[in-house]
Amino acid sequence: MTRTTKPRGTSALRVPPATGPGLAAEMACAIVIATALVPVAGAMSLAADIRRGRERHRQDVLIGKLWAALRRMPAGAILVDPVTGSRISAERDGGFLILAITDPPGHPDVEATVARYTLGYWSVQARPPLYRHLAGIHDASPARMRWQQRERLARFNAMTSAAEVTTEELAGLLDQVARTVAAHPA
Repeated sequence: MTRTTKPRGTSALRVPPATGPGLAAEMACAIVIATALVPVAGAMSLAADIRRGRERHRQDVLIGKLWAALRRMPAGAILVDPVTGSRISAERDGGFLILAITDPPGHPDVEATVARYTLGYWSVQARPPLYRHLAGIHDASPARMRWQQRERLARFNAMTSAAEVTTEELAGLLDQVARTVAAHPA
C-alpha cells in the first residue's frame, strides 16, 4: 500500500509578502489611523482630568505624599502611634505597598481590626479614589487575594463607594504616618 500525504508546513492560502506599492499603502493607512486617534485620545484624557476635578487632584497629591512617606518606613517594622496607640506598618507583599493600621492592643473587640490601604504596585502609586479594606487581623491582605477577587472587590467598591477614602481621611492618614515615623527614629 502506498500512501500519498500532503507535505507539512505549507498553507493552502499563500499570501504574498507586502512589498513595493502594497507595503507603502499599508504604511500610509496605519499613519492615517494613528494621526486620527492621537488627538482624540488626548482630548479624552483632558476631559477625564477636568471631570475628576480639584478634589481628585488633591487626593492624588495626598496619595503621592503618603506613598512616599510609607516607602521610607522600615520594612517589617510595626510602629505605635503616640496619640492613638494604633499600630502602623508598611506591608510589602507581592509588589504591593499597603498601609496597615491596626487597633490598639487594649481594644474592646474580640478580634482586632486592621484597615489596609493599597497605595501602589511596584513603583507606581495608586490613582484616586483610594479604598480602605477592613478585615480581622488574621484575614488575608488584598495583596494575597487572587486577581479575580480583587477585581470583584474593586467593582463592589466602585458601585457603592462604601470603602472610598475621602480627602480629609487621606490628610489624617498622612498626619498619622508622619507623626508615627517622627516618634520612632530609625
